[in-house]
Amino acid sequence: MPPVSDAARFEALHAELADALAAEDWQAVGRADQAIAARLTELQGRPLDVEAQRARARLKALHAHGRDACAAECERLRQLLLNHLDYAEGRAAYGRTELFQAGEGA
Repeated sequence: MPPVSDAARFEALHAELADALAAEDWQAVGRADQAIAARLTELQGRPLDVEAQRARARLKALHAHGRDACAAECERLRQLLLNHLDYAEGRAAYGRTELFQAGEGA
């Protein structure tokens, strides 16, 4: 079996990351991110042929898009948590009001 080219490895990582982003599978995005980091570390200091450089550039562009998608998801979750906290404050206010009213009736 012939060795897998650097370009093919970058393309495989691109496909893995693209699939994870399309599915909004954030755990899979994390795994792809780790695989990308490992591959780039492995290639550090090695010259890449033109095809591998192009594949790496495509992966880098998708990776930037992935960072933006993750940031948007983090913001969505932050807003959701803030919303839950707002409701929790309202529930706590009801509880305080009910305790105050119960004290007046005694």
